Amino acid sequence: MKTTIVNEKQEAEINEIIAFAEKTVYLRTGVNLRIFTNVKNRAADTLTHPPKTMLEIIVRSCGCTMEELVAKNRRHCIVEVRQISALLLRKHYDGLTLKEIGGMWGWMDHTTVAHSIDKANQLLENRVERFTSRYIKAAAAIEQWLTHKNNS
Repeated sequence: MKTTIVNEKQEAEINEIIAFAEKTVYLRTGVNLRIFTNVKNRAADTLTHPPKTMLEIIVRSCGCTMEELVAKNRRHCIVEVRQISALLLRKHYDGLTLKEIGGMWGWMDHTTVAHSIDKANQLLENRVERFTSRYIKAAAAIEQWLTHKNNS
């Protein structure tokens, strides 16, 4: 995925961080520069594609509202949307912790997020039709959003 910087100021700030890291950390300790490149790419991607926006797109594509998602609701259709969103957020934001993903709902514990991701993978693996079709629809909406944002 091509990463786009939001504006020149943000790009300059990220480049400053990288330059500082190269000069101080790498030269003194020999830490691998790939780590810093990954940080730069993740930071730039988070600026152009905020996780909260992705969550809203997933929820909308599944026919729910954010209010339903953040409520402590155990209805099957809402639980599925949480599982789908946890899996897609984890897939697209590898730097986002389980705790941070759970915090997007305002109340979910990191162990519950981990269980949601495991359950989502299991449902996809078993090709549960309703879940799989909702996941495909959400993933397509995300892909369209990412492609549109990168081309603009």
